[in-house]
Amino acid sequence: MRERIRSVLICLLLVTYTFVMFDIAVDFIEEVQGITLYVNETGVGAYDKIQNAINDSNPGDTIFVYSGTYYENVIVNKRVNLTGQDRDTTVIDGGGSGDVVRITVDEVNVSGFKINGGGGFFWDAGIELDDVDNCRILNNNISLNSNFGLYLSSSNNNNITDNILTSNNEGICFSSLCYWNNISGNTISSNSQYGISLSSSSWNTITDNTISPSNNCGIYISSSNENNITNNNVSYNSGYGIYLSSSSDNDIIDNQVSFGSMYGLRLSSSDDNRIIGNNASNNDFGIRLFTSNENEIIGNTVLSNIESGIEIGTPSTYNMISNNEISNSDYGIDVCMSKASFRVVINRSNGDVLK
Repeated sequence: MRERIRSVLICLLLVTYTFVMFDIAVDFIEEVQGITLYVNETGVGAYDKIQNAINDSNPGDTIFVYSGTYYENVIVNKRVNLTGQDRDTTVIDGGGSGDVVRITVDEVNVSGFKINGGGGFFWDAGIELDDVDNCRILNNNISLNSNFGLYLSSSNNNNITDNILTSNNEGICFSSLCYWNNISGNTISSNSQYGISLSSSSWNTITDNTISPSNNCGIYISSSNENNITNNNVSYNSGYGIYLSSSSDNDIIDNQVSFGSMYGLRLSSSDDNRIIGNNASNNDFGIRLFTSNENEIIGNTVLSNIESGIEIGTPSTYNMISNNEISNSDYGIDVCMSKASFRVVINRSNGDVLK
């Protein structure tokens, strides 16, 4: 009898333990995967403000926002997925003041929104990433912000992909200390100053973007090293296509840098960069180096520029110019007082002129 009672008790304990562990496992799954909170304009059956849904969310939740216009400045301070129904009809409007969406924690995903009306202070933006890592900004229309479309500060390993950034002062700005970010597949157009600008930021990848036109520069890189700028179409920019200033060890490869009113590609005080396989055509000048040393200019197509194809300005030393195709209205290669310290190797040119 005692043995039977003991067996029954053991079975009851095992069953209880199984149910407890199952509840723990379910709670863990819910915590990791999260739940979905819904937002619509009327608030009927859902939240009427995006910020209210964020405030009530837990890490891992998804906040799904139906089409409509939401007049608010959103602070994303929890690890959530912020998802709009349609990037043309789900609008967050900041009303011309502050950041429209400001992200302050890691691993936030923002997709499917039209984001406009950011402005006020100099650094305000459509979306700001403030000292955060591993976020994804995907498939948004970030437009009509008086300063920046997208502004990153001290933020690393973020992915900015397949967005439209138009009619901002600057499209995308890396202000400082931004590393290992990926900017790919974006359409960046009609921004007043720069399409993309990097300042004191390294090891970033900028690839497969279309950037045109900007009044100043398509891609501007300042005091930034070891970035990879590959396969971008940077055309019809009023000032410069790609401009490197005080920047070293960058790879500028296979870009289309055409139809600008000044320089397709310019280096100023920038050393040890690799300028390879680009098409720098139909500008005033194709490629220009000024006080820049030990750069490699290899395998580029430099055609139909109004002035010189490649200009080596004063003083620039030990640059390699090799295997380029050059045919322009004025000089093929124009070397100004740097002739003693550069090499020209096997270029097809309408004139290698030293003066």
